[in-house]
Amino acid sequence: AADAAPADVMDALSGEKGGVFSFEAQTRDGRALSGALTRSFGAMPLAWGFMVPGTKYGYLRLISFSAGVPAQVKRELDALVKAGAQGAVLDLRHNYGGSLETLAETLGLFTARPGTLFRAVSRHEGYSKDFSAQKAGPYAGLKLVLLTDSGTVSRAEVFAASLREAGRAVTAGGKTPGDVSVTKTFRLSRGGSLRMTVARLVTPGGTDLEGKGLSPDIPVADPLDGEYAFSASFPPALAGADPVLAAALK
Repeated sequence: AADAAPADVMDALSGEKGGVFSFEAQTRDGRALSGALTRSFGAMPLAWGFMVPGTKYGYLRLISFSAGVPAQVKRELDALVKAGAQGAVLDLRHNYGGSLETLAETLGLFTARPGTLFRAVSRHEGYSKDFSAQKAGPYAGLKLVLLTDSGTVSRAEVFAASLREAGRAVTAGGKTPGDVSVTKTFRLSRGGSLRMTVARLVTPGGTDLEGKGLSPDIPVADPLDGEYAFSASFPPALAGADPVLAAALK
């Protein structure tokens, strides 16, 4: 049910492998819905989406920029475009980052032209690098709205800032924290370790978000900001009661 607490849903789905979870519900238009699921081992996908009812926008949730995400994003967007999507809302709320290579590959899907996507800047030459696209991405013509909040950190901040700087997207939601440092852990001879910042990520135009964050084009107070992290529950868009998504689509 749309009003079911996420924790209750998770508890109902959890249990021994091979057990059966049965459900009965009703669709928005009053049709009865029922079924049974056999429990197995699994994990939440890092990218998934759906068409926003009554619009020509698809919604795509991006949990992180981990390995395999670009392929998942492409698979989801291909399905949404086939379903009639002319634009996409990319939900970066509580996106915890990932690898620089995956960030670049994902950004490359949306870039309108070849060139620099973002830069890693350091006083040490070995940690400085430009990440670029060789051609326009397959979704260069898709209208984009990006949702951000206080949990949109690191690579996700650069993703949002770079697309906005390129004129490819507007942002809605809350301000990001400004944590775009690249860190590396060095092992010490006596068995300890030292974690150091070796570079910072900046947009192609040189914007450094460290300590400042990214302020949204459309500020929206999210009453659930911080309450639906990746490991806990789902974002409120699933229940059709997401104020940030609603404001972004106006």
